Amino acid sequence: MVAARGLLQQTQIAYTLILGVPDLPLHLESSICERFRWPKGEICELVYLDGRASDISQEQLYAFIERYPILRG
Repeated sequence: MVAARGLLQQTQIAYTLILGVPDLPLHLESSICERFRWPKGEICELVYLDGRASDISQEQLYAFIERYPILRG
């Protein structure tokens, strides 16, 4: 999955906004992500973490994001 993420980053522009709750431990099972393709081809990723973003590694975060489909925005 990280390799696929690297390919996406090389070929497209992606904007990722990560929102979390810094005072709570991370609960990834109740966290969500929304991904949209904008009209000019850029990807927008909105990540809503139920807890601290510092509780997840970059590889785990990318794998979490990749589980969600990219929708037309």
